[in-house]
Amino acid sequence: PRLESLRLDSHNLRMLRNLWNENALRKLSLLRGNPIASSIVDQLRGRVVDLKAFYDIHPKLAILQVSQRLDTACYVRAKKRAGQTIGVNVLHRSFNEPTITELRDYVDELNSDPRVHGIIIQQPLPQYFNKTDILDMVHPSKDVDGLHSENLRLLKIPNGNPQFVSCTAQGIVEMLKSYKIEVEGKCVVIIGRSLLVGIPLSYMLMHKGAHVATCDINTQNIEQISRKADIVIVAAGCPNLVQAEWVKPGVVVIDVGINFLEDPSTKKPKIVGDVAFDQVKYVASAISPVPGGVGPLTVAMLFSNTIKGAERAIQS
Repeated sequence: PRLESLRLDSHNLRMLRNLWNENALRKLSLLRGNPIASSIVDQLRGRVVDLKAFYDIHPKLAILQVSQRLDTACYVRAKKRAGQTIGVNVLHRSFNEPTITELRDYVDELNSDPRVHGIIIQQPLPQYFNKTDILDMVHPSKDVDGLHSENLRLLKIPNGNPQFVSCTAQGIVEMLKSYKIEVEGKCVVIIGRSLLVGIPLSYMLMHKGAHVATCDINTQNIEQISRKADIVIVAAGCPNLVQAEWVKPGVVVIDVGINFLEDPSTKKPKIVGDVAFDQVKYVASAISPVPGGVGPLTVAMLFSNTIKGAERAIQS
């Protein structure tokens, strides 16, 4: 109760630290994604070896980049590096302010190419595009981001069996599973309602028996809603949004955010999450770091989906 009543300033932050003794701090679990992702990648490499050796199938992922933002370029580089590690061919094409017709023609070409097993249109998209129209250009059977309307529709249905599910949402569920964090019967608050994370993750967790509330930065009384949660998952795209007074003691916090801020000491960009890690760690029982938390799992699940698409090619 003492923790929940604190409003965070420098004095209260010192109080917060004092309330958690050295023994309590040692109990904080860091939810690191890298070890889990490394194990998944090892399995994926074996599956790729089998596809090439026994079926002469070489998994291929096509990445379409329509934004020149710094974070977009960072994501694409990470995916290309992962593809090399796993053995998946990555075809990357960057567009500079493409027309809808230009983009559709290229996606149609990829959809009809049996050598391409997965297609992603890297977000964010230019504002002059209708997001649903653009994402639905990718055939559901190659929609390895899980963002096609049909895949999202099937995800809403228990046992709906979509062809693919959001990579980030899969990564978060895998993180919870790996760290043995139960969700059944728990109150989960997801801050962020994007098609990429919040919406698909809410359905996945509800199917597992969680009580899920989704919010965004415009939700009224968002702090009070967040403070009721057993698990808080933040994917709002707002650096350091969630602070200590937003969560209750013992909460599990998963930070999906990747934001670039200038480091005052170096004047260079640094990566921070949507959670004020140095504050919230004194309240939470478990928290994912940024970087090194959800990000590696998102990439691993993208290639898991791509390899799944290649394995389906065996049947066809």
